[in-house]
Amino acid sequence: MIKQGKLKYKETCTDDFEQMLVINLLNYIACGVDHEEKLTIGNLRTIEIMMCLIQTRIKTQVADDLLELAWTVLWNITDETAENCRKFIEENNGLQAFVDCLRVFGERLDVVRNVLGLLGNVAEVKELRPYLINDIHVEQFRMLMKQSNANLEVRYNSGGILAHILNDGPEVWTISTDRNELSNDMFEMIKDWDIHLDRTINYRSFGPILRLLNENNASGSLMWASWALANLTTKNPDKYCSLLRKENGEELLRQLLNSETVETAIKHLAQTALDAVSA
Repeated sequence: MIKQGKLKYKETCTDDFEQMLVINLLNYIACGVDHEEKLTIGNLRTIEIMMCLIQTRIKTQVADDLLELAWTVLWNITDETAENCRKFIEENNGLQAFVDCLRVFGERLDVVRNVLGLLGNVAEVKELRPYLINDIHVEQFRMLMKQSNANLEVRYNSGGILAHILNDGPEVWTISTDRNELSNDMFEMIKDWDIHLDRTINYRSFGPILRLLNENNASGSLMWASWALANLTTKNPDKYCSLLRKENGEELLRQLLNSETVETAIKHLAQTALDAVSA
């Protein structure tokens, strides 16, 4: 089915309407398949095709539904699929596409959200994080977290990227941006986020978030992860409380509560998530 969709796209899609139909179908498939099938989609040159659509719109400065949808497909097929993340970064100049999209379409927050969601998937891959650790990118992510006109998903996705970058510790921090200052900035910004906001995000696993719950991690990283779990378990308990139990997240949250070094605000969020699970 996927191969047939690709063949149809390459041979018969001659206008935007047909492209939208095929890419919507591809995105629908990508949302419902597992890791191996996402790899298959990636091996069918889907990343290259989506990047071609994106580059065309960057050159023409056209922000249409196809642009948003192309980034959505890339976000979905890179979810917990490291090889597709690698292809995006190393074979398709993905970071330059991020910079260009931010420059040309920075006011299209729906597009920016999707780009950042994809880069969040990249940031979860330890081997690819060095590509993200440079002053320009880190400052862009911090700027997006600070934007008062940005919706929560833009700020949340930016924070997630930074949280994973900080998680690797000071020994890999080779840029001029002050790591402690960045972490403190994140901590203060996230304190103002409302955990009762409804979200449009969907998690199949908390694994990447739970890996951040180490009491020795940077406070900004811990704050982001704790807020994410408190928000998701509070707003969608039927889905996410059972997921947190299944993946042994409760024990990690209790360890934060018992730590003498973790900030009170982080402990409050950890307790909020535990209360939701035990309700």
